[in-house]
Amino acid sequence: SMCLTRNSDNSGSPSFIFNKTRGSSVGDDTIVNSGDTLGIIQFVGNDGENSDNVAAWIVGKVDGTPGVDDMPGRLEFYTTADGSITTTERMRITSGGFVGINAASPETTLHVHGSALIEDTIGNSLRVRSTVGNGNDPNFYFEKARGGGTPAIVQNGDDIGNFQWSAYDGSDYEVGASILGEIQGTPADNDMPMRLTFRTRPQGGGSVQSRLVLNADGTTDIKGRLDAENGVAVTGDITVSGTVDG
Repeated sequence: SMCLTRNSDNSGSPSFIFNKTRGSSVGDDTIVNSGDTLGIIQFVGNDGENSDNVAAWIVGKVDGTPGVDDMPGRLEFYTTADGSITTTERMRITSGGFVGINAASPETTLHVHGSALIEDTIGNSLRVRSTVGNGNDPNFYFEKARGGGTPAIVQNGDDIGNFQWSAYDGSDYEVGASILGEIQGTPADNDMPMRLTFRTRPQGGGSVQSRLVLNADGTTDIKGRLDAENGVAVTGDITVSGTVDG
């Protein structure tokens, strides 16, 4: 073990400092370049034969063009998967404060490549808050493209986003309701026709069923029974598959 202790009557702490120059001798002040590695903390364990394999490391690098009194930096966090001898980057904090999880080029304050889970045992929530000094509101976006790493245009029938409600049935989590956004028509530049489908699951039903569809052309499809209160007639662009009680 190693312990660093600082005894001083102020707020200062002990430090562990990595310093790199591109000089060739002690005392050289030669500027580093963007992408240069400034320091590495490695975590290594013995595998029964040697201690040559790294389990994890934290790397500090220059993240931008440095200059006098200007040293942009980033941190990269790596781990080694089970059965592998190669570390893989899992998280990055850029010089701009963006955090990427499995994303080497984060586009926002938090960029997660893959799935995310918010979990607690006493209840939890996800809040989207805006304090901007104008009338703009906070937003929740679904975005989809085809093509893998290179975005390509979506196609008719593609699922774009799904709000889904699931509950535990004693063995696993079962879906009980959802709101699905789908392409409905032929997309083109500045043209994205879409419908919303509202689904619920009946008692004893094996899956969610479509109940209400808001089509791209403004018409509405209702699957099941429509109850109109006080004898009010149902008129307009509504298609009912079932009965109408008025």
